Amino acid sequence: MFSYYKRYLFPSSNKLFTTLKARLFHSTTLIQKSHPREIKRRNIAKKISKLQQENSKRSNVITGIPTPFTNSLLRPSQIYTSANSTSSPSTLSLSENKQYRNFFLDGKDEEFLFKIAPDIIIENSTTEPEKELGRVQILKNLTGLHNASSKGILLHNIQLAIKEFARKEGDTGSAEVQAAVWTAKILNLHEHIKNNHKDKHNYRALRYMVHKRQRILKYLKTQSLERYFTCLKKLGLDQKSIEGEIVI
Repeated sequence: MFSYYKRYLFPSSNKLFTTLKARLFHSTTLIQKSHPREIKRRNIAKKISKLQQENSKRSNVITGIPTPFTNSLLRPSQIYTSANSTSSPSTLSLSENKQYRNFFLDGKDEEFLFKIAPDIIIENSTTEPEKELGRVQILKNLTGLHNASSKGILLHNIQLAIKEFARKEGDTGSAEVQAAVWTAKILNLHEHIKNNHKDKHNYRALRYMVHKRQRILKYLKTQSLERYFTCLKKLGLDQKSIEGEIVI
């Protein structure tokens, strides 16, 4: 049939007929639409990547950003490691060489127990100075925080939190102090969970503590915005992680 039309309609233009034939019988592939499931899968992947980027910019809802206050809190691993490394003091920093005291002993108590009292005993008795110095060293080891349990270290951190956030002398119940105390407890339990991954029971306790601190800080926001933001800055916490949903 085409040869007939080619002979009579296009006798002198074989090239034009070839082009027309190619256009008439050219087949184009149809555009394949994506399946709804594939579209849903891509959208979910985009949402997940977006959430991961937002979460990477946020501070940790548990520990927050390191601050001078959170860095001053003692960790059990730090205390026990420094106690075991006393045989080589040249490898330790000044902060690690410091021996922390248990039973809430301060500088005045240390001076009385380890300097004034031994001198009085040596002067008023026939005790040899070397024996008395040996007893002083034993007393130092007994009152050292490295001989305390993790609960004793936690009590030491709670005292530091009260001194740092107290609004007046004897203040132990203000919102700032309560948030700081819960932060000390959270950091202590968080380190325990990091070292004991199979301790599933304390995961629930950690979640409870974090949400308890969140409620206290939300209450502080209703009382004073200035105190609220100052407390967040000292604790190293993000405003979004406190006012938004906490997922642990």
